[in-house]
Amino acid sequence: MTAVYVPPHASNNNKTMGRAVWSYRQDRDLTAGGCNINTYTDDAVIGYIGKCIDDVVPRITVRTFPNQKPWVNGEVRAKLKARTDAYNSGDLEEYRKSRYALRRAISSAKRQYRDKVESHYKGSNTRSMWAGLKTLTDYKKKISSAEVMSASLPDELNTFYARFESTSPAVEVQKAQEDHCPPVISRADVCRTLKRINTRKAPGPDGIPGRALKVCADQLADVFADIFNMSLLQSVVPTCFKETIIVPVPKKTKILCLNDDRPVASPPPS
Repeated sequence: MTAVYVPPHASNNNKTMGRAVWSYRQDRDLTAGGCNINTYTDDAVIGYIGKCIDDVVPRITVRTFPNQKPWVNGEVRAKLKARTDAYNSGDLEEYRKSRYALRRAISSAKRQYRDKVESHYKGSNTRSMWAGLKTLTDYKKKISSAEVMSASLPDELNTFYARFESTSPAVEVQKAQEDHCPPVISRADVCRTLKRINTRKAPGPDGIPGRALKVCADQLADVFADIFNMSLLQSVVPTCFKETIIVPVPKKTKILCLNDDRPVASPPPS
């Protein structure tokens, strides 16, 4: 199993996102009738933010194994490698030293792990408490025995979940604009909302993590406020804001029909 680790903080280049995207907005006539809001939002803004994340945020690959002890850390791995190298070299004195260093590293790692587990119960954080209980009891979620029936199953689920949707009649946007004046969303409101994003939520179809939106809230507030105001003025919601990932979660142990799966949506964290 291979996991990809993304460090919690990007680099200092996060200001580039807001400035570059906003310059694109200023270079074009993005009035109610002069811009396609879907092109502006999806291709220009969301696409560029994703590019900045790929260019700025470093990624490393961490290999994990099913039989790996939870207290094994980088220091223990280094001592294990040193012991193996000493054994292969045939130097008995170096081998004895490496074994002693490995025992000390294991004792230190176990002590640190014990302190980490005990810290789960010293505060009032219920999430941390349950994490500690799962660690002590080695709790693992039960894996459903649901099997993919055919290659057409995703299309069948998509049709089944969207069966209640109906095509709404066309809205006369020009008449709606003349009848009322849409509210204006300020930059401060957008910035405050972005800074309240829960970074523990998984990203949506656009692949933009909530941490990136939260860290770059000051730089992205202007361009997102512009998008929201354009959406209200044109009475159109960008398509990328309405997309989501539907994960079918089994209601029962044995799946007999499409209704035995519960659709769980994974929208963008914003």
